Amino acid sequence: MSLNNTNTQIFQLQNYGYKPETIDKYECDQDLLDEYNVSTVGTYMVKWSDFDLDGREGQVRATDIDPSHLNTMKISIEKNGITHWPLGTYNNKTGKIALLSGHHRVTALLETSLDSENPIFPIMLVKHQTKLSKRQWMQKENLHLTSVAKASTKADAKKYIQEMKDDFGLFKKLDKKATKQKVYDILSDYFPFVRGKAKKDVYEEVILGNAKTSVVKTITKTEQNNLEISVWGTVCGPGKTIGDRCFIASLYDPSRKSIMMQCVDRSIAHEANPDTCVMDINLIVWFPAKIGNLPQARQQALECYKKMNSHVIDSGMALISEVVFPEQDTSKNLKNNYNYSWDSVLKEFV
Repeated sequence: MSLNNTNTQIFQLQNYGYKPETIDKYECDQDLLDEYNVSTVGTYMVKWSDFDLDGREGQVRATDIDPSHLNTMKISIEKNGITHWPLGTYNNKTGKIALLSGHHRVTALLETSLDSENPIFPIMLVKHQTKLSKRQWMQKENLHLTSVAKASTKADAKKYIQEMKDDFGLFKKLDKKATKQKVYDILSDYFPFVRGKAKKDVYEEVILGNAKTSVVKTITKTEQNNLEISVWGTVCGPGKTIGDRCFIASLYDPSRKSIMMQCVDRSIAHEANPDTCVMDINLIVWFPAKIGNLPQARQQALECYKKMNSHVIDSGMALISEVVFPEQDTSKNLKNNYNYSWDSVLKEFV
């Protein structure tokens, strides 16, 4: 697999107001770009605010940022820096960049540098011939056969096969035997870590419809507003800072970005006034309806927030003091919340 940029053809050099960067500064898989007829628009250094990370346009994973893999990536970046171009596409409607490959790298770079205001994030912007070739390339590109890569999971494979079935009608004209063979071939090609029974499970759950019905509900805007009032009162709302208290209500993945942005703002305020007090961060956090295991997701989130308090956030600037998870399991009492507070002695949420 070629990882050099010698023969890269940039078909349309646009800067979109971004800072240009030479293409040979980082590596990319040119063979894969050529295989899927992907054109390079340009290579740049951009700011955190130039990305659209709230949507899932470029996310091939069933879940978004994995805290343990993020930590591995941060260690790698601190030791070796970024070696390969994160890749994305420019969305003319939003005026922002949708990441297609490199979500963990870009997030890890933010958390290691705490710099969102300067163009320190490398990005190669690309363009695809068709939506199908784009999705196929994204899956291959995110295979990342390197020592710090996050392996694809069965849930990722189910997501991909479901999209091939629903969005692209890939199996519509095939009989049952041919469909099964096609699914197995795709899994072998795009998901080498999904083998044996896992491969059979993906086929049966997605194609035959034998999947268990999810009991996880999402949180609507009205429910979010009611949660904020019941937990925080009517004086505040999501993303607001009142005095030395900050209030963030969001899905789990975006919550970490919001926390880091609040910490950056607090750092700027502290520079202007060294007597600025420590900011108290209060969270209401929930998960996508497709989440597989709510208790596990809550524990992983708490572990991530614990590491942010212990290793990422400057204790003189801010502290995540409270985390509230609303109940999302429809088989349980949806009026219940899971409340956790930071124990400064134990250094964990209790």
